[in-house]
Amino acid sequence: MRNTRRTSYLPLKGGEDLVTPVFSKPPGTLSASKNFECDSGGRYRRIDGYERFDGNSSPAAATYWTLSFTAGATAVAVGATVTDATSGATGEVIVAATITSGTYAGGDAAGVLILGSVDGVFADGNNLQVSASTIAVAADTANLNYAESDVYDTYLQAAIEALRDKIAAVPGSGNVLGVTSLNYVKYAFRANAGGTAVDIYKSSAAGWVKVTIDQIIYFDAGTTAFVVGETLAGAAGSSTIKRLVVQTGDWSTNDAAGYMIITASTSPFVDNETITSASGSADAAGINTAITLATGGKYEFRVSNFYGHSSTKRIYGCDGKNNGFEFDGSTYVPIFTGMTTDTPTHLEVVKGYLFFTFAGGSLQLSSVGVPVEWSAITGAAEIGLGDEIVGLELMVGDTLAVIGNTKISILYESSGSWELKSFSRKYGGREWSIQRGTDIYFLDSSGLTALSSVDAFGDFESSPITAPIKPLISAKMNTFETSISVRDKEQLRYFYSDKTGINMTFDGNTPIGFTQLEYLHAVKCTCEAIDADGKDELFFGSDDGFVYQLDKGTSFDGAAVEAFIRTWVITLRNPEKKKRFFKLVLERDDITTEGYWDVGKWGLFNWDLQGLVLPHEYLDFAGGGYAYGHYSKLIYDAPYTLQGAILHYSDGGLNR
Repeated sequence: MRNTRRTSYLPLKGGEDLVTPVFSKPPGTLSASKNFECDSGGRYRRIDGYERFDGNSSPAAATYWTLSFTAGATAVAVGATVTDATSGATGEVIVAATITSGTYAGGDAAGVLILGSVDGVFADGNNLQVSASTIAVAADTANLNYAESDVYDTYLQAAIEALRDKIAAVPGSGNVLGVTSLNYVKYAFRANAGGTAVDIYKSSAAGWVKVTIDQIIYFDAGTTAFVVGETLAGAAGSSTIKRLVVQTGDWSTNDAAGYMIITASTSPFVDNETITSASGSADAAGINTAITLATGGKYEFRVSNFYGHSSTKRIYGCDGKNNGFEFDGSTYVPIFTGMTTDTPTHLEVVKGYLFFTFAGGSLQLSSVGVPVEWSAITGAAEIGLGDEIVGLELMVGDTLAVIGNTKISILYESSGSWELKSFSRKYGGREWSIQRGTDIYFLDSSGLTALSSVDAFGDFESSPITAPIKPLISAKMNTFETSISVRDKEQLRYFYSDKTGINMTFDGNTPIGFTQLEYLHAVKCTCEAIDADGKDELFFGSDDGFVYQLDKGTSFDGAAVEAFIRTWVITLRNPEKKKRFFKLVLERDDITTEGYWDVGKWGLFNWDLQGLVLPHEYLDFAGGGYAYGHYSKLIYDAPYTLQGAILHYSDGGLNR
């Protein structure tokens, strides 16, 4: 009976396990992986790609149109814009035209134009023009994504590449220092070409557009309040008031002092001169100066609304090299806390207070409800942690986790009074590793740790959760760069300076599996946003100046995604029994994607069972067990999921 054919189902799930003894590992867990993720069921899905971003149409949204023409008199170059002279519709030629009859020289060429980025409706019989010169006549209405099947992929791929070529890097030099989002517009921070200051750019349909950073003027002896939007005037200069901040004193006592953000003035204001607007009056405390941002920092942001109106949502940020700031997309407002070295490193918003952290373990909070004011009279305060603070994160019940290098504290508020309680001296965190999923997670010397609340306002507990990959986490700890939370997939991703990463999938607070990533571009900073349809968006800034959108498209910015998994040895419950292997059947969730399976020899795919993909191959080898490997390197093919494998084998005798 020992030659009886048997089958065994191998579930492909569970992620990498580098710790459990080999013969005790759950079947289907991995010894190595690259660019696969565990889905919500723990199965192995090749990851999505990423595409460059600047506000132009994404390559992942590319379409092409076919437009027949007659009376063709001039060949049209790839990249040229064709215009319907009557309707005004436009489209970009993405592949050379196909001629079916006639010639250009004879003025009677007929054929088909393949267009991308079509805007408007082409109409039959209308003249087609390039640069206002007629080149042919439209012979039908343009058709979306229509072509014979053998050229469909060619045309669609050309449309993808044409869109990608339109997307540019953030102008400047060095790394992208920060990316954030406000009202569906993305903002990127990068040093200028000379590396002397940081510029801000916003995304648009025309690409990155530089944001003008205004000027600042200080005032004192204020007698009546200025109003934003009014014209500020002095003896010679004038400008527009864009933001008003009172730091000390009061208008009622004629001693209000602070600063205004103003547009560039027609002439400089003069120190001590009276400056007025239709509503306000004060003395200039110095001249107006340009606001410039020093280089060398790494930005962190929060988006919040302190002022109660739908239009007053704003970005708050810091980078460790400049003052903290408030930014509404057009007006940049430095925030002055009174610190001698006023360059906050991290921030959070809790219960109407803006919190900043500073070198040396200082935690400071703004005046209540007014993030640009830091007066003790109106609630601003400083709290010392006694440890360098690496990050802040809002917790259940509006408590604040204050994570230091070597300890963690919890900040509680009650009736306007704040109390800092020591939580743990065993755990500390790493900067840029703090992420919020269903819990708060951060990297420490033990690996990834979850900070969980036991009660809404009770004690707390923490635990390392990456035990299966602790050797990997430990080996990469000193090259850690940044991280991101992927809410719709319940994932955390941690990135390293060598362009690798670790993907972690959860079911609630329970880890499902860990796999490894390797991008072709370095992840230097990240951004999580929501689009106009309420869907999550993920971005990263790189060292090449580009901003990339994660989980977008099928490629790495046009390059192939190389991916593989390799399981541990599967012994079929008895490593000492000889076995002969005859056939392997793979269960996948797609029916079109091609790949390469590194198991014995692999030839042509054979398909059976309608609706279920079961490529299989006949095998001929013997041994105590087997390991399954899968490899693919694809550009335009959609991600796919490996669900399991069925092995045909027979038992032999014991190894002697």
